[in-house]
Amino acid sequence: MVYHQVLPFVELDLSFDPPTTAILRTAYDRALAELHDRGPDSVRHALARRIVTLASAGERNPDRLCDKALVAVGVLPQ
Repeated sequence: MVYHQVLPFVELDLSFDPPTTAILRTAYDRALAELHDRGPDSVRHALARRIVTLASAGERNPDRLCDKALVAVGVLPQ
């Protein structure tokens, strides 16, 4: 495994394999689409961080990664 900058705003100390990196990108892109590609950098950063945190804990479903990140930043209700 190699170091990846997986998502904008996120410098990782973790290594993810290419399939996992693709899942993270998919989840992040879906989350941005829910924001209609708007929102301050702080929200985008929080989404990215949450997705990475969830993936670090083992989550690999892009829909769940997206939804849980959106809940964490208050875009979706719990």
